[in-house]
Amino acid sequence: MEKFSLYALITCGWIIFWIRFLRPYLCKRLSWFRAPSRLITRLMPWVSVLIVVCMVEKSSPFTLGLSVQNLGKTWLVTVLASVSTVLVIYGLAKFWKKLGHLRIEGDSLYYVGNTMPHSIITPSFIYKYLHTQFLYVALPEEITYRGFLLSRLMLSWNPVIAIFVSSGFFIFAHIDRPLMALQVFIFGLIFGMAFFYSGNIYPCFVAHTLSNLVGALILKHVAQH
Repeated sequence: MEKFSLYALITCGWIIFWIRFLRPYLCKRLSWFRAPSRLITRLMPWVSVLIVVCMVEKSSPFTLGLSVQNLGKTWLVTVLASVSTVLVIYGLAKFWKKLGHLRIEGDSLYYVGNTMPHSIITPSFIYKYLHTQFLYVALPEEITYRGFLLSRLMLSWNPVIAIFVSSGFFIFAHIDRPLMALQVFIFGLIFGMAFFYSGNIYPCFVAHTLSNLVGALILKHVAQH
């Protein structure tokens, strides 16, 4: 089982290396590579993980936390993880606002180095970007860092250590936003514990999606008040 942990660490390391270092380097050197690199990056987690699971481990894709053993527990963990995520976003929003890292300047919402037009952050914003979050952000990230990495680490590691390590990898996947490291790490711990207690990725996926969509509404509300 230790080799499964090693496979997962190497695979996730490769995915992070591609997204944060190799892709930007190639796009800078090769202008024609920029357009196809977006599609490659969207497919990279899916393809890399499935190749290792199906061809190297010779396991079923359902070992990625896709099967539900206890529906009642899954619902309970989903609610707890989602509420915890929303509370963390609200608390950190208040914290960053006091430090001046959350504010509205003109039509832009500024949040720890990230900006976006605050006028588009409306309830309809959630519906408009739901499919984007589903296919390209929350689902592939949860399959990669919880369904794949964390599940393999827990086969041979202490669950607490495994959750912290997977959360560390989750930070490196967002290394382009260093001021958000604390928030990403806390989310990684919440999602990791949700996976541990539920045995599947669905609570993690729902909480992750809420953090990205509902979180934007919370940030706008705190910035305006």
